[in-house]
Amino acid sequence: MGTHLVLGTATIYAPGIVTQFAQQDAWLAVLLAGMFLAAGGTLLPLLTLAAPGKGLLRALEERTTWLARPVALVYGLFLLHLEALVTDEVSTLWQQATMAQTPATFFIVTVGLLAAGAARAGLETISRVATLVAATLIVLTPLMVILGLNMIHFDEFRPVLATGWEPVLAASQPATGFFNEVLLLALIWGNMGDVRAASRNRGQRFWQAYRNVLLIVLTTTLISLVVTGVVIAAFGPREVTRMLIPTLEYLRVIRLGEFLQRLESGTLFFWTWSIFVKAAILHFLACEAWAVTFGLRDAKVVSLTLLGPLVFLALSLTRDPVHFQNYIMVWGFVSFPFEVLLLAVSLFFIWLLQGRVRPPESRPAPSDHPRKVARP
Repeated sequence: MGTHLVLGTATIYAPGIVTQFAQQDAWLAVLLAGMFLAAGGTLLPLLTLAAPGKGLLRALEERTTWLARPVALVYGLFLLHLEALVTDEVSTLWQQATMAQTPATFFIVTVGLLAAGAARAGLETISRVATLVAATLIVLTPLMVILGLNMIHFDEFRPVLATGWEPVLAASQPATGFFNEVLLLALIWGNMGDVRAASRNRGQRFWQAYRNVLLIVLTTTLISLVVTGVVIAAFGPREVTRMLIPTLEYLRVIRLGEFLQRLESGTLFFWTWSIFVKAAILHFLACEAWAVTFGLRDAKVVSLTLLGPLVFLALSLTRDPVHFQNYIMVWGFVSFPFEVLLLAVSLFFIWLLQGRVRPPESRPAPSDHPRKVARP
């Protein structure tokens, strides 16, 4: 599931964004973003140690309600904002691909309804769909490279670091913003853990959780790295900066003779499913955050209630593709306080207030034999 929080945006919009900053060194920016995620991902195993089997907000709620509800409110607003941007991504993608005359309202309402329904169905349903779509995208990535080998020119990557590290670092911040969305899984991280993890010691629990994080990091970084490198090698960095969705343009020029004239139709279908799964995960996380805010035990009851604010916010944020691209360029700075800092501060308070939660005392099982009372 963590892979789906990154793959849709990272393979569609990120190549053009990072290339605008770093030109032919954009692949280095993607690699740095993966390294930053590997470092920030240690927060998730630390949460596993501090509150085994619990998500971030539920663990904080057990210790202190006065702090859990404001944190949950901030997360709820941010997740609605992020989900609105994701629905805008779908409308921008389809308007650029085939349905230019279709209003954005149609895409926003459709994706919002599907995401709310999936969130109400539960985390297991979303996870099954995510597994299927992720496997398909992983297969499509090397296929996309193989079919376009005649277009790839490795000379486009030279010279390396011609302008130094500053453009690469600047390009890594929007990519890091996309990658750090994986850390939002901290809200439900306990629900995704191994049920046998509680029987292991602290070191085993940490490495088991961090191994899952590294798997997400390696998958997302490798696929994003390949896609970014392919579009640069095919078109050149200057041409990529002029494209809103360079990956889509790359797929349009791949032809397989009379059998398949164009490849973008099938890839567009799976891209749409990938972004939909991302919207469903974000909607489920938003339901969890708002449930903690209002003191509800079941997060599913607010799924359809959040649909109205989501559509209103998405329609308010909808702009032309140029404004949308400019906003994505600063997404790393906008999202960092919510994706990393708020998680780190909340985790610190969970560790600080760890003594407030005591395990239930074990009581002996009642005996079937009547207790003998001593007579005076």
